[in-house]
Amino acid sequence: MTVNIEGDKLFCLDSETGDTIWHYQEASYDCRQMAVFRGDVITVNRDNELVALDCTTGDVSYTLPSLDAGYDRTNKERVIDETITGFALGGNIIVLVSEGGTLQAINLETKTRQWTSTLPQSLNYGEPCADRNSLYYPGVALDAYSLHDGHSVWQSCIGGKPLSPMCSIFNNSILAVSGDVLARIDTADGETRWQTTLNGPVQSPPIATGDNVYALTLAAKGKPELYLHKLRLREGDTLWVHVLDEEGSTSGRQLFLNGVLYILGLSGKLHAISAENGSGLATYDTRHTASDSNVLNAGNWIFMGNAHGVYKITAFESTN
Repeated sequence: MTVNIEGDKLFCLDSETGDTIWHYQEASYDCRQMAVFRGDVITVNRDNELVALDCTTGDVSYTLPSLDAGYDRTNKERVIDETITGFALGGNIIVLVSEGGTLQAINLETKTRQWTSTLPQSLNYGEPCADRNSLYYPGVALDAYSLHDGHSVWQSCIGGKPLSPMCSIFNNSILAVSGDVLARIDTADGETRWQTTLNGPVQSPPIATGDNVYALTLAAKGKPELYLHKLRLREGDTLWVHVLDEEGSTSGRQLFLNGVLYILGLSGKLHAISAENGSGLATYDTRHTASDSNVLNAGNWIFMGNAHGVYKITAFESTN
């Protein structure tokens, strides 16, 4: 099965035939994320609630309203009037991020709220990530919070402009982005192993695999081109840069499979690039603008979804 969001509808499709198995009609317009936990698809609905849908039937397993940990004068939990824009899942704890800078951690096993916190200076513009111990929230600095009680563990300065901060996890490192700055930071103590400035703002969370890191940047103003950078994970030095036949920023995520990077562009093109030498292997064109799109894999298939539908593409077996 594969899952795709189109507008406010979430579709579960048969991976072989593309037939709709079930669909959910109340998905959030503001939070486009999904995750799978213990047989449920986790997402956010239009009522600003966390909702779990049975993977097999699409039935609602449970919903959890967006609540504050404090109490009002009637001794009832207060509803947070902030739109949920994203979340990060680490182990059995999910942290919801609201537009006002509120973080809410929920234990999906017990369906109980672990803690709530407000980001300092409402630094609510980043895309967080999480492992089983900590939530990592990027901005001009990268902040690590304990998943279990929300206390601050460490803070590491990234620098750069606070433009679309994001991060990804690889082994014991965080690859953090702020504008055109990419940094590798140790998860244990927040120490920066290296930091580099690229030729433009990074467009999606970096991908690390083996000994290398791949980052996608948008060229400087006046040059609407996308660049794929390959860097050494250990030192941060650049190995090569590949220019994509694509104008504008990306809309989805990069995907790595069998030595190939699949990159979805705003024009609706899916680019297959050799991770070894940066050569272009193929381009798949849906001829539809790919806003609010994503790309994922199941087995040896690549699924690219956008508002016009889901496209199933055979992945390269290997480039070696």
